[in-house]
Amino acid sequence: GLTTQDAGTPFAPDFGFDADPLAAGFDNLFAGRRDAYALDSQLRWGRAEVWAEYVSAHLEPDDAIPVSSFRTDGWYVLAACYVMPQRFQLVARLETFEQLRLNAPGEIESLFAGANYYLSRSHELKLQGGYMVSRRADTDDTAHRLLLRAQAMFNIL
Repeated sequence: GLTTQDAGTPFAPDFGFDADPLAAGFDNLFAGRRDAYALDSQLRWGRAEVWAEYVSAHLEPDDAIPVSSFRTDGWYVLAACYVMPQRFQLVARLETFEQLRLNAPGEIESLFAGANYYLSRSHELKLQGGYMVSRRADTDDTAHRLLLRAQAMFNIL
């Protein structure tokens, strides 16, 4: 859990925050009070893994833009399985997110299917790829995304 007084924390444009309403356009920065909690769990069984998380937050922007206060809720469930131990992993993830406020876009549901390929057994180098479909509940709005990523981790110490 957390409670914080933020001065200019970046958020996604979907929230409609504007920490400096005198400047032109929205800056997507949140300034105000934020209280949140989360619950998560992970289970590993042989080559398979299941992860789950629930997050809820209450936000009160200092300038009441877009509203004086609101809640957000979201959760995900991820399942993964190594097809080749420590090298090739298939992944699927189902998630939802909703801003619980008046005039907010509806709940967003996303489904992701993809794979991770580890170039090193230490998992410091990996390639990731997948396809994601997101749908806004109560509308016909659907987004399709192809996601590709290369990751390198470095140990300094």
